Amino acid sequence: MIEREPTQSDLGRQDFRLELRGSYPASKQLIADLLVTIEGSTLRSLRIQRDPASAGVQTTVVIAAWQSTLQPRQANAAAAPR
Repeated sequence: MIEREPTQSDLGRQDFRLELRGSYPASKQLIADLLVTIEGSTLRSLRIQRDPASAGVQTTVVIAAWQSTLQPRQANAAAAPR
C-alpha cells in the first residue's frame, strides 16, 4: 500500500461564519487566534467595512475547519492477509 497525503476529497469540512464589530486590531487578533486555536483551519472568506454606527469596523469571516475522514493506519495492517 502506498501512503499519501489526504486529498480534499478525503477531508471533511465544517464552516464557521462570524459577524464581528469592534476595532480593526481587535478583529484581526481574534481571527488570528481562531486560526491558531482551531487545528486544521483555513480562512475561506473575509469582509471588512467601516461600521457607520461607530468608529470601528464590521467584519464577516468564514473559517473552515478541515478534518481527515481517513482511518488511522494500524501498525499491523501491512502484515494482515488480504
